[in-house]
Amino acid sequence: MVFQMGGEEISPILTSIIAALYTAVTLAIGFIAYGPIQFRLSDAMLILPFHRKFGKSAVVGLAIGGVLGNLASPYLPWDLIVGFILNFIVGGLMYIAGKYAREAFKTNKKIRFIIAGLAAVIGSVIIGLVVALLIVFVEVQIFDMIVWLGIAFSVFIGELISFVIGGIVLLSALEQTLP
Repeated sequence: MVFQMGGEEISPILTSIIAALYTAVTLAIGFIAYGPIQFRLSDAMLILPFHRKFGKSAVVGLAIGGVLGNLASPYLPWDLIVGFILNFIVGGLMYIAGKYAREAFKTNKKIRFIIAGLAAVIGSVIIGLVVALLIVFVEVQIFDMIVWLGIAFSVFIGELISFVIGGIVLLSALEQTLP
């Protein structure tokens, strides 16, 4: 069974596998996956929608994985909602960037990787700012611009390592095995 979304097929099997992997990795490293200083290794998978073989199935799978992976979060119920929305938005950003890169730079792999890296940095900024806002309002309960920016920077650094660097390594491996 395959579903259609915007003219593109979404595989429920691929979506389920991606959701399960994202969830499993997030829960396995739970002690560093939540909070103001976080290193969510599973966010390397946010690069998957960029690759043509995963596309919209990855966007949906990552959004579902964002909910399930956050079941162990100390910031419930907010993290369930925010995790879903952030993974969906950032996954969508990666999908659009990948589609653009494939159409505009079919033969230039280097430019496609630069586009993937830039989109991942933008996604990391979005995640850092929103997660920091959630933590400041839920945990600290006082909006202080300095605290918010400090937490945002901390989350952003973790995202740079996992999403940007880890994601590019993952994308490189995928490009070699699933061109």
